Amino acid sequence: MTGKPDVQVVSGKSVQSGVNALAREGYRLQLIREDIAVMVRKRGIATPTSYCWWSGISNSEEEWSQLQTQDAIYRMTSPDSEKGAERALVFEQPFVPQAKRSAVKASTWQAVRAKNGSPAMIGASEAG
Repeated sequence: MTGKPDVQVVSGKSVQSGVNALAREGYRLQLIREDIAVMVRKRGIATPTSYCWWSGISNSEEEWSQLQTQDAIYRMTSPDSEKGAERALVFEQPFVPQAKRSAVKASTWQAVRAKNGSPAMIGASEAG
């Protein structure tokens, strides 16, 4: 399909909720700052997805392990004003009901922290 994509802007105090509401309609996150996000959907394509934020400060190691098993793909870093952290890692994951999520682990990620303690980088390695 050709044509201009649909663009939506999410703003306000619950940006993460608004991002996920549009992601379920097939929009993809293009840019996010503290209280605003830009979402884009190509015409004719509406595959649902969802996004999660991981700061390493307010999230536990258990949540990190769960994220690894849910086919999440690292997309960008974001100011994380909702959780009070300086930066958060934003992951995109398929929108699949929890009961249907795969328990297969394809890779292992390791969080690398900057000197100030915020997440800086993700390294992936093949699971053996």
